[in-house]
Amino acid sequence: MPWADLDPGIRDVVRLLVSKGFTATDSGDGVSKIGTEQEHGMIKDAHVVIPCSPPSMVSDAEHLTRPLRGEGVDVGPDQATVEVLVDIQAEGPAFGDGVYVEATYTPDSGSALISVRGLDDATLQRCQARAAL
Repeated sequence: MPWADLDPGIRDVVRLLVSKGFTATDSGDGVSKIGTEQEHGMIKDAHVVIPCSPPSMVSDAEHLTRPLRGEGVDVGPDQATVEVLVDIQAEGPAFGDGVYVEATYTPDSGSALISVRGLDDATLQRCQARAAL
């Protein structure tokens, strides 16, 4: 993988996932392209997208959380889901590190994707340091 082509704030996250057998097809740190021509249409949060087969989408998403938790990342629900469920701006350890895994399926194309959202290199390093204590 051409690491230098990746946004600088997501490289360690992609390396971790690739080392665990995942194949990233898209990634971004959510900040490096702001103010450039590439800003239009960019996902404005840290993300890594991984293709999977539709029948194994749920188990693949579950499998994706294991290496993250192994690095000390507290994977939790995304903020929008939390707000719908509890009707507040929820924060704190009960809601994870702001990192979540999502799975999507598009019937028209038959494509299934899982993604890690909200995890950039700085957050990964903080989680790893916390886990090492």
